[in-house]
Amino acid sequence: MYDGSTCLETFLANMKNFVAFLQWDEETELFHLRASLRGLASQLLKDLYLDVTLAEFTCLLWKHCGTIDQEERFWTKLRTRRLKAGEELQSMYNDICHLISLALG
Repeated sequence: MYDGSTCLETFLANMKNFVAFLQWDEETELFHLRASLRGLASQLLKDLYLDVTLAEFTCLLWKHCGTIDQEERFWTKLRTRRLKAGEELQSMYNDICHLISLALG
């Protein structure tokens, strides 16, 4: 399941593992990809036609949930990131590392 709160690239890589192992064709892959979306990521489904191709859907998913053209947003988050009340230093460090990787594209 993918809800948009985690790395899209990791989710899609995991999906490709299933595709290869189970030998899905494009139609089956598209079905499972669409069925795996939850939360904010699933908002993408309401405006789509059923005849969208896997390539088109993946492109739309990247634009909607991915990090394409959003580097400035991640730099801003990085600049304003502060230790939260009760937050462990390791948690902040992990979040900063994640934001850096997103900001660098």
